[in-house]
Amino acid sequence: MDLENDLITKYGACYRTLGVEKWNKVFSEYSQNGAGEDFPSFLRNQADSLKLPGFMGDLILVEEAYHQVRYWKELFLDPVDSLTVNPTVQLLQLNWKNIVPLIVPEKFSNPPRPVEGEELVMIWKNPSSQLTRIKVASSRELLVLKILVEDIPRKNAAAAGNTTVGYVDIAFAGCINSGLII
Repeated sequence: MDLENDLITKYGACYRTLGVEKWNKVFSEYSQNGAGEDFPSFLRNQADSLKLPGFMGDLILVEEAYHQVRYWKELFLDPVDSLTVNPTVQLLQLNWKNIVPLIVPEKFSNPPRPVEGEELVMIWKNPSSQLTRIKVASSRELLVLKILVEDIPRKNAAAAGNTTVGYVDIAFAGCINSGLII
């Protein structure tokens, strides 16, 4: 396979978003002037001069992370003593909303267009199904991640959040079922 086909395979959402004509211009510029620079960096650094949509930097960031998680090689064979964050989890803070539908368009019948605004996107590989998951982070998922990362007792987290321990337990159950925590 040649470099262009490799890039189209890896960055399919960027290719679909730009269209063939614009992609050809970007690839030509990268081939001529991007020596020594990885494609995502080149795309982010040259976005203005190539007149790319403002969200392209976030799109390629998410697509790169999605690719890394999708091809995660380590197996989840080691048992864990206590609940922990899945080691494949990538949490990305974006400056544009609605990037996820560009990555997995088959999951959206009428995908919204990207708009400026902060959004947290999570990407991880479910250890049971080995499927790569991507979604906008919910407040429940962020709560669970914070509890685990900062080692906060569930009771204390519930009190600080002015909620019940039951709510926290339900949030944990959802994260366990999705493979976000193991």
